[in-house]
Amino acid sequence: MAQSYRHLVLQLALKDFKIRYTHSLLGYTWSILNPLIFTLVYYLVFSVFVRFDIPNYPGYLLLGIVLWNFFSEGTSSGVASLLAQGGIVTKVALPRHVIVFAAVLNAMMTFAISLVILLILLMVTGVSPSLALLSFPFMVLDLVLLTLGVSLLLAPLHVRFRDVGYLCGSPSSSPSG
Repeated sequence: MAQSYRHLVLQLALKDFKIRYTHSLLGYTWSILNPLIFTLVYYLVFSVFVRFDIPNYPGYLLLGIVLWNFFSEGTSSGVASLLAQGGIVTKVALPRHVIVFAAVLNAMMTFAISLVILLILLMVTGVSPSLALLSFPFMVLDLVLLTLGVSLLLAPLHVRFRDVGYLCGSPSSSPSG
């Protein structure tokens, strides 16, 4: 991506991040509460009712939820981004991938907040870092690239074939200005 579009990608992502929680009572707190609530529910089900005895289970559980939420949110918003930003796409001459990059970057902002919550949970539960932690940034990079690749591949298809949105979890995407 050319240097001139990096600022635009960042501004579009920040705008979407701010708009997401604007009319919400709890605002940005939802980006923290969402993974915590899912973790609590899954923890109760699998530790209390089903009784899995796995060491550091809350950490594994929250890690899985955080990673899946990023992939799910990133691909669904990335795929729907060209339709959602239809007004910009049709009125301003810019590469279409800028819109998709901004949508995935928006999901990465929530992902970063969730990773901080994960780190706090791991510290509270007494999990000590190991050598496996050194591979985590590479796995996250792979996940980001996978999310971006799926989004870049399917976003143009979603413009032509609206059924793609239903496959990616974004059926309500419609053109807006």
